[in-house]
Amino acid sequence: MRFSVAQFCGDNLGLNALLGFTESFSSNYFCRTCKAHKTTTRTQTKEDVTLMRNEVNHAEDVRHANLSETGVRRDSVLNNLSYFHVTHNQVADITHDLLEGVGPYELKLVLSSLIEDKHLTLEKLNFRITSFDYGFPDLKNKPSVIGKHELKNPEGAMHQSAAQTWCLLRLLPCMIGDLIPEDNRHWELLLLLLDCMEFIFSPSLTLEATVYLAAIIDEHHSLFLELYPNLHLRPKHHFMEPDPVAPPALAICSEMSKCLEKS
Repeated sequence: MRFSVAQFCGDNLGLNALLGFTESFSSNYFCRTCKAHKTTTRTQTKEDVTLMRNEVNHAEDVRHANLSETGVRRDSVLNNLSYFHVTHNQVADITHDLLEGVGPYELKLVLSSLIEDKHLTLEKLNFRITSFDYGFPDLKNKPSVIGKHELKNPEGAMHQSAAQTWCLLRLLPCMIGDLIPEDNRHWELLLLLLDCMEFIFSPSLTLEATVYLAAIIDEHHSLFLELYPNLHLRPKHHFMEPDPVAPPALAICSEMSKCLEKS
């Protein structure tokens, strides 16, 4: 049996550790895909092609051996493989990035704004959550009620599982959409996030769809910064931003297939 490694899947911390990058997301260079400084990522709405990690600058960072200046902890033994390099690993941790990161964080911010503007109350929101007809597919992921303390602390954990958060985000427009004015900018932010997630969670995408996804992520991040000038984009916002160049892993997979066929 012949095989080759194309991609490694895992959560952010596991992949950073396995691939030899920093294991702290408060580090200066926490991203395993690009070399943007953490202060840049706080206002960056799309990836900068000039900052992407590649085999050449990764080798330089390994020789430099300064974690705080490069984000590279060590070289990875995986780079000894014929058709794999850590800078080609394009896998994203969408569960932690979206369902346990950006999703609940922005949901709490938006709901707090809607309640503050008196478009709804927490009691009415929870009534609609508990009384909504979820149907058989979503019944087992029925969201929990939301407490006042959760909305007061956007940075804190939301007492929902990842599946509950996905269920709540998808169905919230059906639950409370009739209460929200069409021109509400906070509500628009949440709808933009849902648009992004529909593409991100899709089992496959066309090249054209990835271009559109990059555009709506840019629009979403820009609106976030506009609505919440006292806040900044978090690392998980940054991980949403797609690679601006074609993933080299695609070309590598094609090359591997040809070699395996010859064998």
